[in-house]
Amino acid sequence: MIAIKQLRLVLVGIALFPLLFSINLINDCHCPAHNIYFETQSQIDDFPIRYPKCTRFTGNVKISSATISNLNGLAGLTAILGFLHIYKNEQLNNLSGLSQISTIQGDLLIAQNPQLQNLKELSQLSSIGRDLVIVQNNQLHSLSGLTQLQKIERDLIITQNQHLLQLEGLNNLKSIGAYLTISENNNLESLNGLSQLHFVQKDIAIVDNRQLSNIDALNLRGCQGKVNIYNNKKLDMKKVFSLR
Repeated sequence: MIAIKQLRLVLVGIALFPLLFSINLINDCHCPAHNIYFETQSQIDDFPIRYPKCTRFTGNVKISSATISNLNGLAGLTAILGFLHIYKNEQLNNLSGLSQISTIQGDLLIAQNPQLQNLKELSQLSSIGRDLVIVQNNQLHSLSGLTQLQKIERDLIITQNQHLLQLEGLNNLKSIGAYLTISENNNLESLNGLSQLHFVQKDIAIVDNRQLSNIDALNLRGCQGKVNIYNNKKLDMKKVFSLR
């Protein structure tokens, strides 16, 4: 009798698979069939008009412009199965429009956005399939918004964000699948926000953070690579040796 019930469950699963596959296929057909490069605000604004049912985009997304000031037209997206690169946006001061995205299967690059102040609109993001790179965002003072993120499959790179004081927002991050690099953030005072990070697969580099004086939050249980911590002028080197 048990075997018959199990067989019925298997048959039900087989019967449902084409339906589930077709649902994903239908959604994918509602989205562009190619990678997207947003260069103007009008392209962002037109996206929900042209693709009103697009929620799960299978390609790569680049956003780079001197004129884009908001990303509200992307508010329907819940997943990007390629990478998301947001870089060199001179007028973008927040990531409004990305608050429904829970999954990015490629890299998430946030770089050279001189007006961007925080990442709070990424509050649903729980999965990054490759690297998380946050570089040269001179007004970025907080990583709040990344609290759902528990694992980064490859590198975490945070460098040259001159107003970043601490790493609160990464509070639930538990593992990094490759390298951890935190460098040249001139006003970074502590690693607060990394207290739940227990494992880094490869090397750790914490370098050239002039104001960094506290690394107590870094409480790793495992690191299979080298730990390189140097040229942080205010950091007590005894704490560095105890970490190692």
